[in-house]
Amino acid sequence: MKTTKKLLLFALSATLFGSCSTDLNDPEGYAKKYCSCSVQYADAISKNKNNQIKADQYNEIVIEHIKCMGSFDPRQEMTPEEINSFDTLSTRAIWKRCPDIAKKIGLNEYK
Repeated sequence: MKTTKKLLLFALSATLFGSCSTDLNDPEGYAKKYCSCSVQYADAISKNKNNQIKADQYNEIVIEHIKCMGSFDPRQEMTPEEINSFDTLSTRAIWKRCPDIAKKIGLNEYK
């Protein structure tokens, strides 16, 4: 299970650091990509919390999620204040666009 937790942390950090499309610099574009890549991922997280998925299957879904999101980091050129703003706005956009996914992955809701 330690590997699973490490993989989850990697997936979350990789997810927060993006994909390779220019609209990902915009929180709404990022949320759109995140939601489209996260249906199976959110289900796997939910099942993993309840020990209802095998580790290998969970890890495979996490890897696919990371591949879907890509490696582009829209925050590379941002200041810490801009990063904080981007994270807040993209989180709000994720909650607006796909609240079921946001809830399943335990994403904090910013109102």
